[in-house]
Amino acid sequence: MSNDMIFVDGKGLDPLVISLVQRSKALSNFRDAYQKLWRQFSERLPLLEDAEFWEVLNAYRELVVLYRFNYGRTNGVKQAAEELCRRAWVGEGEFNLNTIFRFAKTYPEVGRKMAKVLPDEYGGGDSYTDAKDNLPLCGGGFPLGAQFLDVESFRLAVRNALQGMDEKLPRFITAGENYNAMSLREAAEKYAQLALADVDCPITDEDRYLRIELDRESIEVLLETTTGPLTVQTKLDDEGVVLDLIDSEGGVIDSTWKLYSDAGLQVVTDEDE
Repeated sequence: MSNDMIFVDGKGLDPLVISLVQRSKALSNFRDAYQKLWRQFSERLPLLEDAEFWEVLNAYRELVVLYRFNYGRTNGVKQAAEELCRRAWVGEGEFNLNTIFRFAKTYPEVGRKMAKVLPDEYGGGDSYTDAKDNLPLCGGGFPLGAQFLDVESFRLAVRNALQGMDEKLPRFITAGENYNAMSLREAAEKYAQLALADVDCPITDEDRYLRIELDRESIEVLLETTTGPLTVQTKLDDEGVVLDLIDSEGGVIDSTWKLYSDAGLQVVTDEDE
């Protein structure tokens, strides 16, 4: 990229670059806010009861076998988690999205309970973490009340619990780093965004406000580093309102934005008239 595309007369950034920086920061702030709200929503979700959990687990395990072993995908676990959510989203599966979200939350909790049977050789390192993440794939027939004294007896119990299933599953569970819980959590968050995009929410008075919030630490830093006035700048963009807090040198301290549709507004152009 040549300098004349970035700088204006060698004095500053091209306005287009400045706009890109501002939108990038605003988008990053939006994602952070969404993820925070998603975590709060997840915390309120109840865990699945055992019977329903194992029903969903069976469906998920079939998808893991399909994508990881039958199709040979190295990211088969991630694809299985996303397919489980996709089917719920479009109404193809047996379970709705709310059940899948609760399954994603319950999965690591079940793993922690099942990990109590692990022999001492697994210790508390990566092998323990991986086994804890994989153990729910054994299904509800795994002997939870047992206490295995050595690795071989544990592996035998895994094989017994998976009789009649894909022969690769036992080793996948006892010696694999597969990130089931993480894949389920990320797939649930992804499909929550897709599902929520189709929900019509009533516009509240709060939706009509746009704010930049600074914590005490940020304010103290500003007082130490900025001597001139601060400017609040508002721009009506093509798709929404952009709010910038600018220092005396023209630098953007913080930025946020809101789509017109999120504020209950409809844009009418000359072409619409």
